[in-house]
Amino acid sequence: RLRPGLEDTHAAMRRARCSQRLAVCAIAVGIPRASSLGLCPDSYYRSSQIVWYCGGGEGSTKVALCMDRRASSLVIPAGVEDLSVRVVAQTNVDLAIYDHEKQSMIVSFDDGLARSGGRPLAFPTAGGGSIDVAFSGHVRELPVDENVTTWGILPTPMRLVLQNHERAFSVLDVGYRYTQQTPCPPTPDGCLVYDASAAEAIVLPWSRWAQSHFETPDQAWSALEHIHAGGDVPWASWQCVWERWPEAPETGNWPETFAYLDTNMDDSLSREEFNAGFGLYRWTQPENNRSVADWSAGLRDRMPVSQAFSSLCPLGAMCITKAT
Repeated sequence: RLRPGLEDTHAAMRRARCSQRLAVCAIAVGIPRASSLGLCPDSYYRSSQIVWYCGGGEGSTKVALCMDRRASSLVIPAGVEDLSVRVVAQTNVDLAIYDHEKQSMIVSFDDGLARSGGRPLAFPTAGGGSIDVAFSGHVRELPVDENVTTWGILPTPMRLVLQNHERAFSVLDVGYRYTQQTPCPPTPDGCLVYDASAAEAIVLPWSRWAQSHFETPDQAWSALEHIHAGGDVPWASWQCVWERWPEAPETGNWPETFAYLDTNMDDSLSREEFNAGFGLYRWTQPENNRSVADWSAGLRDRMPVSQAFSSLCPLGAMCITKAT
């Protein structure tokens, strides 16, 4: 979200750029800025922590670091010009930028450009080109305050990585600024076409898994207390809920599932919306029969029938019949 007082300045900057690049900036004036809602066109959903616009932008976005995960990341598309990123955190994190084409770090605390002292240094990129990069370097004391700046146009997609050294859950505010993206894509990078049927097909097996691991939606919700802290689950934090599912696809499609579950489109999941997703899957009778059979077989493997009866029916009068 743009800081108060910058709206008029940035609108003027976009108009000035558009007056020089009419073909590229035709859709830049009046675009939604980096607020939580209304980032993508109708029939699209937000698929990235940053939605990239042709006319550039400045703002702050939430990035979640998930428990027991080494890092969180987001894609920086090709064509982004003069990018600056800053993170201030009360947890042990590090900024890094990964070059997809070269499969190597451009900046990192233990690889690539470790520190430039604020001076831009040329870093080779794919295709024989280079970009100028300045990196503050690794900060060991809290609060962490790290920043990286690139000059020129990124020739290939990069990945902004937040390395989570403590492996603890937290949500960071990541500030960013860039002047433009060129060439201008027809739809902003960070927005994808929304298909409700496809999204439901992804949520259904998650719902089945959730029901098999938690007896009730209330129990599942309570297990997420460290994420929602008694309130709703914000957009950025949903990633950490979704990735608790061991079979979560590695395609990073948690934003698509969020778009499906967030029925009132307020950019957060209420307990009621979560419960609806939890109960989406409907068990078939054959599945129920198989579940009971598996439970019975597992019980017989662990103890004799008489012991099972006394364990499950400690007040024998409450059990109508004794299985044989």
